[in-house]
Amino acid sequence: MKFAHMTIGTADLPASVAFYREIAGLEVSHTIPPGLADPAEAQIVFMGSGETKIELIRRDKNRALNSEGISLGFTTESVDVLRRQLAEKGLSPTGITSPGPQVRFFFVRDPAGVSVQFVEYTD
Repeated sequence: MKFAHMTIGTADLPASVAFYREIAGLEVSHTIPPGLADPAEAQIVFMGSGETKIELIRRDKNRALNSEGISLGFTTESVDVLRRQLAEKGLSPTGITSPGPQVRFFFVRDPAGVSVQFVEYTD
């Protein structure tokens, strides 16, 4: 069994697509038109390739969006550079944590409120 994708409900699909494209470098792989999968869903966008895939579902603002307990993780070459870039974009990244000598990371929330971790591993 392999990881397929992480599903995230969002009230602002364009902002979520832009976030994952600009910040995590994921491209749209395919979309499902409004109402095709579920009449209550407005649109579904899959992003990424290989083992890194997410599914964004635009939901009616009246439906509950649950982002608690969801976290995505991405590796980066430099948490310092990326954290500074995200702060310049007006996001609010956490401080950098280093639980050991070979790993450093921080978190930021996406437009749907999902916690996204960016990790730097060193040799």
